[in-house]
Parts: sequence; C-alpha cells; structure tokens
Amino acid sequence: MSIAHHDTTASNSRTTAPTRRRAELVFGVVAYDGTTTDRSGTGYTHTGGVAIGTGTARLTIEAEFKIVSAAGSFAVAGTLSSAKPWRAAIVTFVAA
Repeated sequence: MSIAHHDTTASNSRTTAPTRRRAELVFGVVAYDGTTTDRSGTGYTHTGGVAIGTGTARLTIEAEFKIVSAAGSFAVAGTLSSAKPWRAAIVTFVAA
C-alpha cells in the first residue's frame, strides 16, 4: 500500500512495495477537491467516480484497477485540470 497527498495538478500515490507474485490486482483511488476534473493514468480500468457536494465544497473520488502479470512496484497517477488538494492511495491484492 502507498498513500500520498499534495495540491498540484499531478496526482500520484507513489509506488507500492514490490509485489511477489505475477497475478495481483492493483486497486487505486484519487480523491480531489473542487470543480477540477481528473484524467487517469494509462494502463488502468476506470471503475467510476463519486462526487459529494457542489462547487468549491465538492469532493470527488475516482477509482481504477488493473491486473498485473509480472511482479513489480505500481502507482496510480493522473492529471487534474487545475491545481487542487488531492489524496491518492494504491493497494495490491494477491489473486486466489
């Protein structure tokens, strides 16, 4: 798991510890404030988003995932349309 926060246009969870198996689910979320929009990074499937509130009081949470076939370290990243406070987290799950 890795968690990060900042107030720039580039969101990034930082990388996870290296995975140990070839088949793992990588799940990440980015939450951001205001009326900004998010463009997720490449390689992930966007599962949707939820917005709470309106205008500058709005909080949006976007989720995405991918299934990896090689061991490695992973991060969830995106680009916001304007610099706003954001939080990002990523976690890996071993396939059963």
